Amino acid sequence: MFRKLFESLSLKSRKPIVHIDSALLKGASVDSSDPGIQPIDVNLQQGPSQSWIDHAYPLKQVVIEIHGSAQTTLGHLIAELDQVFLKLIKGETVGERSDGVVTHKYAYQEQVAGPSFFVEPVAFHPEAPTAGQALFVRLQGTRHSNFPDINNLIASVMNEINSKKTSGSAHDDDFGYSFALVCAPNLN
Repeated sequence: MFRKLFESLSLKSRKPIVHIDSALLKGASVDSSDPGIQPIDVNLQQGPSQSWIDHAYPLKQVVIEIHGSAQTTLGHLIAELDQVFLKLIKGETVGERSDGVVTHKYAYQEQVAGPSFFVEPVAFHPEAPTAGQALFVRLQGTRHSNFPDINNLIASVMNEINSKKTSGSAHDDDFGYSFALVCAPNLN
């Protein structure tokens, strides 16, 4: 009787063994009769998986462009970005403004079918302006992101610019930002 009790209390694994296939890669099989080089089936599909598209899309995107003259300081560009930020906080989804020295335009789109801004893992590289300098900012969220969360990414962009970065990108899948500060070739 004690033996059966002892066996029932032994250190056997009580967790069932469960095999879970990856959602991104197909299972690979190896032919044990030929131990040489074995082909492995890999999902070479470019872009997001259908399950991710079903979960995250349509995307929400904000595109901001700020242009300044050659004399425009970095502080002016950041102040203009702050003005756009305040307009977005107020719920303005499209706008543009010019004071003769600095101009900005921005647009928020709620139902973007794709592609994601973050298809490439690095920041985007817009064309340099013909004169002066420009700041390009892209913000993006998934369908589950709310407008204020997306807008709050602007603070991260401002911090990066203040730390003397001219481009950058930070994202988790399809939520994040990228920016580039570019100057006309004659200003470099």
